[in-house]
Amino acid sequence: MREISVREICENFFEMENKYDLLNQEFDQVKVWQLLRMILYYKVALKTGTFTKPHAEKIAVKDIIKSFFFFFYASLKNPLQGNYQKDILVFDHSRKVVVDDEYADIYTKYLLEELEPESYDVYESYYLGKHLSKKSNNRKYLDVLSIFSFLYSKVGRVNFSKNNKDLIKKLEEEFQKRFGVELDLQSLFKEEILNFKFGYKFYDLLLKKRKPEKIYLVVSYSFYKRSLIAAAKKNGIPTIELQHGTISPYHLGYNFPGSKELDYFPDSFYSFGDYWTNIVNMPLTPENIINKGFAHFRAQKKIFEGLKKNSRQILFVSQGAIGRQLSTFAYKAALIMPDYQFVHKLHPEEYSIWQSDYPDLVKADELPNFQIIDHNKNNLYEYFSQSSTLIGVFSTALYEGLAFGCNTFVVDLPGVEYMDLLVEKGIVTKVNGAEELKESIDQKKKNHAFTFF
Repeated sequence: MREISVREICENFFEMENKYDLLNQEFDQVKVWQLLRMILYYKVALKTGTFTKPHAEKIAVKDIIKSFFFFFYASLKNPLQGNYQKDILVFDHSRKVVVDDEYADIYTKYLLEELEPESYDVYESYYLGKHLSKKSNNRKYLDVLSIFSFLYSKVGRVNFSKNNKDLIKKLEEEFQKRFGVELDLQSLFKEEILNFKFGYKFYDLLLKKRKPEKIYLVVSYSFYKRSLIAAAKKNGIPTIELQHGTISPYHLGYNFPGSKELDYFPDSFYSFGDYWTNIVNMPLTPENIINKGFAHFRAQKKIFEGLKKNSRQILFVSQGAIGRQLSTFAYKAALIMPDYQFVHKLHPEEYSIWQSDYPDLVKADELPNFQIIDHNKNNLYEYFSQSSTLIGVFSTALYEGLAFGCNTFVVDLPGVEYMDLLVEKGIVTKVNGAEELKESIDQKKKNHAFTFF
């Protein structure tokens, strides 16, 4: 199978959307391409080998038993229980980190601190099989939606018209021709349509019960958020998305060339800063894209910006999509740069699998100048403050490290296209191998300062 870049995948998606008007095509009354756009992008990236996916851990019997009790407890926090009204509903990010000695979603934490506790409910989905947030009366779990939607997707029916089936066949041929991959689109469309319809009914009932004035959410393209947005639009309730990570022309959750309005996109978007929303075409009018900054970053920078930098500490920030390739790069760099101390910060999704999936990282762990961070005990911002050099591919952490004054390099791996503008402006330096990295550091090559938040 031929190699294909993130840029090429996205450009082909844009071409197909324009050719078949995919964002507006209805399948059983659902504009399913709006729901599946990101999912199909990742499927293509994985099938072509552009991205890699770490192997999941084997499920033991004890894990199944634990899951039963976990979901039973979660059902007790069913969002639909009780008849009461809330002014605001907040759908936070499932991933939580330790902030001020307790787990929190860093994107909604500061918003919640500005609100009266009795005025809102928070709705969260589990992350890696757990709910880590502090329990409270106004925090509800979405596990019930996940369970019953899954069951409904296995038994429900979808009515595809002849035109629908003809278009699906054409699209399958397009994916084969453009990417060399086979996709059973009718099955994918069916499952997503049923998930959407169940989620829509669930959220419609929830909104009628709570009668909120507004809704805040994170990651509008994930975990039934599209059905939430659709239900909110039907009920006349504005939805506001809070930015949660990097945005680029190759992020299919936010860049919609030529589209001015979509059925399942939020009504407003709160960005980290103007930089992010100026580089994509969001289906929103300018007055509905609002620069709010990144409150968590600003708070952490105040705490850690005064620490002294170690001129020989190099920090790597990993991501699951390219984690294995980046770990190989880090290992090779540590071998040829023994006078530098390497700190390799894994993404939480990699904590439990790196020892089985990243053989070069296992070898790197034996080097005297290499440290692996596979836990959340230490604060990433402290590493930014202490490290002189930062290396990654397209993680949000790279932008944060830049704001901490780290000399930043991006490795030429899939997804590095996200960073093209920063490379062109000389804000970061792209390197192709460990030797090129060493040469750039030895020459004390320094990037231009820039702030994003």
